Amino acid sequence: MRRVVGLGLLVVIMAAPGWGQAAHAADTLAARVARLPSPSTATWLSVGLTVGPALAGAVIASNNAGNAAGSALFLGGAILGPAAGFWYGGVGGKAWPGILIRTGGLVLMTIGAEGCLGDAIGGRSCSTNSNGALIGGTVLLLGSAIYDMATVGKKVREHDAALERAMVVPIFVPSQRRVGAGVVIVGF
Repeated sequence: MRRVVGLGLLVVIMAAPGWGQAAHAADTLAARVARLPSPSTATWLSVGLTVGPALAGAVIASNNAGNAAGSALFLGGAILGPAAGFWYGGVGGKAWPGILIRTGGLVLMTIGAEGCLGDAIGGRSCSTNSNGALIGGTVLLLGSAIYDMATVGKKVREHDAALERAMVVPIFVPSQRRVGAGVVIVGF
């Protein structure tokens, strides 16, 4: 009888660190979830860092003809602004396709504007190709910016949900008297 009680006590003592680790893991997971990026903040960062610099840059550039600072501010807002929420939300890799599309749109707009300017200097109206490049580039630039600003919250929310489901935590392994890595998966 003594051996059974002693064995039972030994099992309880060996299991006790695991109980503490499970509680610690839950506390760590809760703390981590509390620090996750906010999808609405990501959306507002994208909108604010697109619209604000673009408008300010346009105003500065229009008041001071040839002002490079105003143009740079406008372009920074238009190209990089919609990506700000992705970077804030920890999904920066999803920002690059939009940046490349907007850059391509800007290149097309520039080609179209240059063609129209050349036609105007030559006393002709803007050619169909130049008009097409100008309009197509504008659609690419604006469409990509609007798409990124509209979807950044969803992408950050999905990333947060994935982080909430699984977490690697330290766990004490009594049989080996070591600390090992454990995985906490929520929802299983």
